[in-house]
Amino acid sequence: MRFALLTQYTLYLLVLINPISKIFILSVLSDQFSQRDMRKLILKSTVFAWAILLVLIMPALAAAKKHALMMKAKTEMSDIVNAINAYDTDYGRFPISTNEQAAAYLNGNNDFTCGLLQYPQSPNNTLSWPGGANGYYSYDNNNNVISILMDLTSFPNSLPTPANSNHQKNPKQVKYLNAKMSGYDPTTGQLNPPGGVDNSGIYRDP
Repeated sequence: MRFALLTQYTLYLLVLINPISKIFILSVLSDQFSQRDMRKLILKSTVFAWAILLVLIMPALAAAKKHALMMKAKTEMSDIVNAINAYDTDYGRFPISTNEQAAAYLNGNNDFTCGLLQYPQSPNNTLSWPGGANGYYSYDNNNNVISILMDLTSFPNSLPTPANSNHQKNPKQVKYLNAKMSGYDPTTGQLNPPGGVDNSGIYRDP
């Protein structure tokens, strides 16, 4: 019994190191086991070897996936920067809505943040949070910027784009940004939504 167990574990280890070694094991130990037992040993050792390899490979695969997503996000950010610069070259201004521009001016710092920030709106509902020059910083999601850069007059959910209605902020109708449409509906409340531009025009991380 002890010899059988020792042989099993030896076979597991040898097959893990070199699967070809099972041919040698068969030739040397064929007189100790029946053909059926040997087949069982080889099957078990193969499964054992693959299990060990998966344990070793999975962290590397996860790290590679994370790195790929980071590189994709970096590329998308670079595309947005290039699109904004191209828009600025053509129009001499940044691609923001009239309301966002007015809010930035009223807050005294001519600054407006376009991104999903976890802060409540200000009491007067001016898309701001406490701390700016006049008590509030301005912010909103990025769908206005994206609609202008992609020259969208309506979002994928068929709602009109307030920033670029009738191409008012992009009269040349140039598509400065070519982003993937994800088809994600934010009203579903799905966790970890996919990257790309969702049905409400928000450009999300990959």
